[in-house]
Amino acid sequence: MRMDSFTPVIIIEGLLVFGVVLLLYYLHIREMRQIRAKKAQLEQDKALSQAQSSGSDAGPVESNSPTGEKASSAVP
Repeated sequence: MRMDSFTPVIIIEGLLVFGVVLLLYYLHIREMRQIRAKKAQLEQDKALSQAQSSGSDAGPVESNSPTGEKASSAVP
């Protein structure tokens, strides 16, 4: 059997490489989002602990909001 044309093989390999590149890009973006979210959470926790240790008598504020927003104090 003679193989005069390798065009189908080259096309299939190109599609496989393109798919792998897209997969690696997606995994990288997903990991970067997780790292950013973790970093933001650590900074938020650090800021909250600094605010509590600076002498506020209000104590910790619990949030039952579905959006996760912090409730502000009603004391002027």
